[in-house]
Amino acid sequence: MFRRVILFSTCFALTACTLPSVPKPEGNSSSSSTGTGDVMTESGTIVLEEGVSSVEAVEKIVHSERLLANGILEIGKVGSGLTLRIFAEHHAAYSKDFAEEQLPRLLSEFVANDQLKIQIVILPLQKYAGSVESAKALYCAAKQEKGLAMHELLFTKPDALKENAETLKLDVPAFETCLRSDEVTAKVQMQKDLATQSETTLIPTFFLDDQKFVGLPYYADLQGRIEAALR
Repeated sequence: MFRRVILFSTCFALTACTLPSVPKPEGNSSSSSTGTGDVMTESGTIVLEEGVSSVEAVEKIVHSERLLANGILEIGKVGSGLTLRIFAEHHAAYSKDFAEEQLPRLLSEFVANDQLKIQIVILPLQKYAGSVESAKALYCAAKQEKGLAMHELLFTKPDALKENAETLKLDVPAFETCLRSDEVTAKVQMQKDLATQSETTLIPTFFLDDQKFVGLPYYADLQGRIEAALR
C-alpha cells in the first residue's frame, strides 16, 4: 500500500509553515486555461466547478493558506471537515514526489471543494546540512503569504533561500531578518515537539484527522482514504 519511507535521525529539528499561493516558480503568478474547463497552474490542474471562473478557482486556493500558532502551514477553508497533516522534508526525494505528484491533485479534488484542509509540517533531517534553514525559509515566506509557493520552490532549490525569495518577489530584507529571528527558532522547536508527541520518526508520515499512516502511498489509496472518511 505504501511505496517508500525514509528514516531520519532522532536528533532532528523541525519547523513548518502555512499560507499557500500558486505563482509560477519564476515569479509569474498568472494562470492559463487548458481549454477543457480546467485551469493550469504550477501546482497542477484545478478542476473548475460549474459557474466558477479560472481566476476564482485559483484565488480560492491562493487565499486559503495561513500560519497556525505552532508554525504549521495550513491550506484550505478553516471550516473544512477533514484535516490531512503531512510531515515532509525539502531535500528528501519521497517528499518531493508527494509535492509534485499528489499535492496538486489533493488541492484540486478536495481542498478547492472545501472538503479537506492540508497541514504541512517540515521535519529537518540531520543528514542534510541545509535542512533546518530551508524549514525556516518556509515559515518566513509564509509570513508574507507565500508559504505554498516557497514550499514548491524548495524542492527544486532547497538551499537557494535568497534566490527563492527574490523569485517570489518577497520583501527580501524582512525575509532574511525572519530567518535570523528568535521567533522562527521557537517555531522550529514547536515542530520538533509535535513530531515527538505524535511519535513521528519516518517521512513521509500522514495524519488524516486521527488516522496515522506512514510512507508514500499511491494516490488512489490516499484518495480512497479521504473519500471513505468523508462518507
